[in-house]
Amino acid sequence: MGMEKTMLVIQGLGTRRKEHKYELKRSLNIQANETPESLIESIDPIHIVNHEEFENNTRYWCDPTVQSKKNKESREKQILQGLLHTTGSRSFARSAYEEESITGWGPNRSMLLRKTHTHKDGKPVTKKAESKMVGLVCPDSVAHVEEDDGDENDIEDETNE
Repeated sequence: MGMEKTMLVIQGLGTRRKEHKYELKRSLNIQANETPESLIESIDPIHIVNHEEFENNTRYWCDPTVQSKKNKESREKQILQGLLHTTGSRSFARSAYEEESITGWGPNRSMLLRKTHTHKDGKPVTKKAESKMVGLVCPDSVAHVEEDDGDENDIEDETNE
């Protein structure tokens, strides 16, 4: 039991450290064209425990390639998992609300899936999305679309809509 408690304490400390870094970053209100040096000079040194770590974090936060790299990794993960959708930054809840305001009633799961995972021409974004749609519409049906093998060529180019 002692080892489990130790691991929980370590995990809690790691979480608390991440929360502290998040709050610190948020309090800095970093602008797009701000340099790390100006941020380092502007902060009150009393609030910083480890100045070297703060300077490294500030340089990391101000580096424009970091966000680009994160976005690229996130997109690759979405492609591999077949979780692409066509709503952009609009949430599924907002899409459901908009559908409800048009039709007068909220969409069910299959309607929302079809609305958020198909192109304008009605084609599903991926084969995996198509198989989910078939499964939701007729779950007892034996006719299923072949499973997604993770082939990136299955994904339609969104610029060709």
